[in-house]
Amino acid sequence: QEKQYIQRDSVDTDVIAIKRVTDIVCVELLFIRGGRVIGNKSYFPKIPLQHDLAEALNGFMSQYYLNTIRANAMPKKIITNIKVPDEGWLAAVLSEQFDKKITMTSQVRGVNKQWLNIAETNVNNTLKMHLADKQQYYDRFVQLQQAMQLPSLPTKIECFDVSHSLGEATVASCVVCTQEGLQNADYRRFNIRGVKGGDDYAALEQALTRRYTRLKKAEGQMPDLLLIDGGKGQLHVAEKVLEEIQVSGMMLLSIAKGPGRKPG
Repeated sequence: QEKQYIQRDSVDTDVIAIKRVTDIVCVELLFIRGGRVIGNKSYFPKIPLQHDLAEALNGFMSQYYLNTIRANAMPKKIITNIKVPDEGWLAAVLSEQFDKKITMTSQVRGVNKQWLNIAETNVNNTLKMHLADKQQYYDRFVQLQQAMQLPSLPTKIECFDVSHSLGEATVASCVVCTQEGLQNADYRRFNIRGVKGGDDYAALEQALTRRYTRLKKAEGQMPDLLLIDGGKGQLHVAEKVLEEIQVSGMMLLSIAKGPGRKPG
């Protein structure tokens, strides 16, 4: 646990540290209220490699403070681990937006420096854990390729499962996973319409048709591997749907329930 540094006469402050390792950028926010650390939060913004960290931080701060923060949560001081381009201009914009004087600096000492050290330690540790998790997912993709004797290493897997609520509402879920891990923003949930309760084949057919028709129309990235929770019947449904909508090059796998698993 980090040592708690307290400054009783301190104004509310956000301390921000940013760091890049390869193509991964992490931004760590440390929240100082009433002169003490009350919490922190980590972000992984998608930043093009051609943008330097100062530009990346400037863009992140503009988006974060102007679009997501309520007036009563806006601090009077922002400390950053690198100098932000046009920090005077950004501070003026934020001051006008929140109707109070807001200052921004990367030059600090004393307890402010100690808080910045905490934020930098946090961003280093968060990046290490993120990269370790990313490596674990990559290793699992390699293991999957070897175990299933796949001709190439998958880069994107989509998994479908059909479930029921009290035997009435039928829902199909699509989970997306890449070599970097689960892509929560790509998770999709399909409320199945016009299908008799318990007809998993029809429900799966509808969900797959909706998913890949839309993805094809938007020219989105198709998965290399489609994983279906089910047996041969569900696998045949997936083959039929992809053939009908003319999607090719996708590997299909199904996982049938073992004798010890309950249906549903």
